[in-house]
Amino acid sequence: MNKNRQQERAATPAVAAILIVVITVVLGTVVAVQFTGFTSKIGGPTSQATFEYAESPVGIEMIPKQIAQDVAVEINGKQVATFDRSDAGNGKLIPTSPGDQLTVVAADGSRSVLVSRTVDDREEIGDFIAHYTFEAGSGDTLVDRSGNENDGNIDGDRNWLTGTDSGMRFDGSGDHIHVTNISAPVDVDEFTIAVAYRQQSGNNRVNQLIEHRYDDNNEWFLETEVSSSTYQIEYAVDYPRQLETGYIYSSGERRVAVGTYDGDDYDLYVDGNYVDRKSVPRLVGMGDMNIAVDSDGSSQELKGEIYEIRLYYSAFDGESVESITRAMER
Repeated sequence: MNKNRQQERAATPAVAAILIVVITVVLGTVVAVQFTGFTSKIGGPTSQATFEYAESPVGIEMIPKQIAQDVAVEINGKQVATFDRSDAGNGKLIPTSPGDQLTVVAADGSRSVLVSRTVDDREEIGDFIAHYTFEAGSGDTLVDRSGNENDGNIDGDRNWLTGTDSGMRFDGSGDHIHVTNISAPVDVDEFTIAVAYRQQSGNNRVNQLIEHRYDDNNEWFLETEVSSSTYQIEYAVDYPRQLETGYIYSSGERRVAVGTYDGDDYDLYVDGNYVDRKSVPRLVGMGDMNIAVDSDGSSQELKGEIYEIRLYYSAFDGESVESITRAMER
């Protein structure tokens, strides 16, 4: 994958307009001295700190220019990044989605809230095609949170998981989700697909996590192949030239698998760790997408759980993959 592509994109003024906010603290009260453009939408600042904010295919990038207090960045109550006093000048990617609650809190034990803001503007979120968080209560519909209306139709039982980890359980027999003719806000020639899931044992065969077929001859997929109590993860843009991890993962463990494709190379990551790469030049098209079942709608059904799926129209580098993996881990 061309690792410089995303960096060049982030450095282009038209895509990543960097704006600055300066904050001072007077007698424990956070006072905003200056807000400009994008930063004023994101919200207030850390104490005694100067930040730059930039748009990113992942969501936003936070860059502390000066920082006098350790802070933590949370999305929907989950910590996704931290900044300490030594981080001045070192930016970190913050994955954001429509409706996310972005919070910055003091990391000194007091958890004083320095920023609290709902993310709701296009320039504040990542390059989404679709985002599924599997909250219960939508009947036969899996709601796409990206704003692109790529909702899925649920077939079979609706075994919603609730509590600390929302998701859906698939029993390997008739339970799956179909998304018809997915669409994106731009022409798509690259992508990143990420799935948080748990594979169950008991069916020694291929289990489909997600498969997208966009014409009679082209498809990409993330799947598992189970052998007794272990399994391997497989990712392909040019089947049967698929990437394979080997049978090194134990059933019953929660994992995040990420596949990227930049129009030439496709890379596989598991839990933020790089696995392997293959190369094939190919156009990327829109079409139908299946979750927990093969494109034929009846084979390779998943026996396991899926907690979150993110599909982007950009090919992420390793740093970006690590950032979305942290956001998708429990």
